[in-house]
Amino acid sequence: MIENDESDYYKRNSYEHNFHKIELINATITNDSLKNSLVKNITGRYLLNCNDKENQEKILALFLKINNNKKHQEEISEVAKSSMKLTPGNKISNLVLISTENTIKDLHTIINNPTVFYLWSSKSVSHYKNIHYKVTELSSKYPEYDFIGINIDANFNDWLQIINKYGYSKGKEYQFDDIKKAEKELVIYTVNKAIIVDKKGNIINGSTNLFNTNIEEILLGYLNQ
Repeated sequence: MIENDESDYYKRNSYEHNFHKIELINATITNDSLKNSLVKNITGRYLLNCNDKENQEKILALFLKINNNKKHQEEISEVAKSSMKLTPGNKISNLVLISTENTIKDLHTIINNPTVFYLWSSKSVSHYKNIHYKVTELSSKYPEYDFIGINIDANFNDWLQIINKYGYSKGKEYQFDDIKKAEKELVIYTVNKAIIVDKKGNIINGSTNLFNTNIEEILLGYLNQ
């Protein structure tokens, strides 16, 4: 998702904005079904974009206090549990990957430097062309990072054909062995999601977007620590 005004985007996704929005809905809407639905959507969206565990816990607590739908509570609690594991300092899940040579690799074993994991799908031609172009640009500016693409499709041959056609680096391209597990563990809700880790696999940023205007600030911020 590319926003025209980055400051507005982050304001809308801030803890303060979403906390007060939920409180306002609770105070003004009396219909339980409508209230539950609105609060669930706001809370879910916030959790998917938040990198602060403490704020996630506070939003979750507010949600559980207001929303009385048991199914909603279970769904959001599960999202929160996975999302909190992606906050800075936690180690990224050691998911199983498939290499371009059709061999199995554990995700942790391919991390040798600070690493940016980005996603793409053969179903979105414009996106995978644009994301690889962006990665080429960023990797030339920030050689300290490894940029690793992970394809979220199930068809190995189609994926490999695209890599060969466009000359993408085979040593930096993988597929998930179990996409359903990956979606849950890494809270994948959009192909634009990217995750940044240090050389030990500890998360620096668990929910970013390489097309965001502040991506270079994020990358530089870690290098300058």
